[in-house]
Parts: sequence; C-alpha cells; structure tokens
Amino acid sequence: MTLSGPLAHVKWNGHLEGGPVTYAPGSEHPFTLAKMAMDVTMAPLENDPSISHLTLTEGQASTAEELIRFQSGSFVEFAGEKPARLALGMQIRNLHLGIFTLFGGLDMDGNLADQTRRLCHSGTGADPFAFYQRL
Repeated sequence: MTLSGPLAHVKWNGHLEGGPVTYAPGSEHPFTLAKMAMDVTMAPLENDPSISHLTLTEGQASTAEELIRFQSGSFVEFAGEKPARLALGMQIRNLHLGIFTLFGGLDMDGNLADQTRRLCHSGTGADPFAFYQRL
C-alpha cells in the first residue's frame, strides 16, 4: 500500500486480497466469495474532497464455481449521506442468480443514495449476455 498527499486528502494505492467472505450466512441461500483480489486507488474527488473515489485498476472475485472479472477503470464513490456514483464493468462466468446462470459482460452505471446505499438508479448494458435456466 502506498499513501501520498496531506492527511486531509490522502490518496492511497494498494493491492487487496482476501477470502472466504460469506454474505447472508443465516439465510437459505448464502453467497460465499472464495477469493477476491483487487488493485485499487482511493482518493478524494478534486471537485468535492468530501467524496472518496475508489477506482479499480484490476480485480476479480470467485466462488467455487463462479468468476467475476472487473474492468479497469470501474469505480465506486463513498459520499456519506449524499448521492454517490457507481460504474462497474464486469466479465462474468457461470454466475448463479436464482434460476438463472449468467455468462458474458455486465455494466452497472448509476447512483447510490442514502446511508443504506440502495441502488436508486441503474442502467445496465450487456454484451452478449446469455441466460441459462437451471432445471
């Protein structure tokens, strides 16, 4: 990890790696990331230093069967209670979502609002995006 800049506006670059991480462990269908690795930069926005901008240089996450690769330049902003932007480009392989199994490209571009960080606006685009129903 590399830190630079004054303490009020620190910019950091680093490599994050970890796993396993389980989401909703008590539910009927928990989701476990076996491994994730990312090269990222986090810095305050130049036009609004109260917002932190996390940019992915490279990243991927995987489960026992699934793989998600993030496109370079994807980002998430952290803006407290103010609306924040999100733009994630992904290549996905064998991603299981309910009755669907997804392969292909997925782009998420929108705004996150309020402190619960719900996705309030999202535009999605797919480049050949296939849905396979599991029987």
